[in-house]
Amino acid sequence: MQSLDALLKLPNVDRDIIEKTVRDFLDCRARSDRKAYFAFLSPAAEITIVGDPRLHPYSGRYSGEEGIRQLLRRIDTEFIYLESEILDTVVDHDRAVVRRMKRMRQIGTGEVREQHFCTWFRFSGGKIIEIVEYSDTALTISLSQP
Repeated sequence: MQSLDALLKLPNVDRDIIEKTVRDFLDCRARSDRKAYFAFLSPAAEITIVGDPRLHPYSGRYSGEEGIRQLLRRIDTEFIYLESEILDTVVDHDRAVVRRMKRMRQIGTGEVREQHFCTWFRFSGGKIIEIVEYSDTALTISLSQP
């Protein structure tokens, strides 16, 4: 049987592991390290970009490695990430929410803008199984129209 002290530390250990995993995952994305990026994802992972598909160019659900690769290719043909900063993180059991900022350059126009995101993660078996991302839709639309 584990001591009370050991049991009280378990949630903090899990929280620290999940927070580090999210930070490392987002760092891989910022560096365009696709191999490392996909190592964090479950093969059944889904990414949902929230927004009206008639207005937001990336909104929708992207499933599995190939679906997610298609999303990343689309984004990477339009933007170069210059800076990414995690502003806040909340972890609860197998879920994490991250508020972050990215500075990016629109490739077609050269315009540099700062975009804020709220990204929700769900873990299963030590891997990211689900990501739901919210952003400033109006800014995304304006950046996507050269």
